[in-house]
Amino acid sequence: MCNLMQRTTTSSAPPQRAARLRPANPLDAEAIADIHNQYVDSGPYTMESRHWQAIDVKHDLEHFDDRAGFLVAEDTDGTALGWAKIRPYSDREGYRHACEVSTYIDRGSCGQGIGDSLVPEQLKLARRMGYRHAT
Repeated sequence: MCNLMQRTTTSSAPPQRAARLRPANPLDAEAIADIHNQYVDSGPYTMESRHWQAIDVKHDLEHFDDRAGFLVAEDTDGTALGWAKIRPYSDREGYRHACEVSTYIDRGSCGQGIGDSLVPEQLKLARRMGYRHAT
């Protein structure tokens, strides 16, 4: 969710940051909310207009079924660098193969390849969940 409009092209490759990807758990709730809130505060980069609280994220994590989930990208010291969310687009039967995806990268980690690692894994997980379309 880094601002792609502000990216610049350089002749050298951007620095890559090692990140481990894993399913999110309730202990990640505060970091997930904090990263999301960076984008609520900084402009029109999210469809949400309110801050998330850790309790909101914990609720989602505890109530997700096999058709929804969060992934977290973390640094070697366990610091969350970004996250990706998958959930059904609609509960209507005609949308059973469509999911909504969200990907957010900590503003301080933008341009370091975190999204390049996170998004493909997010889409692989969505396919394993039975989705054919992501929006």
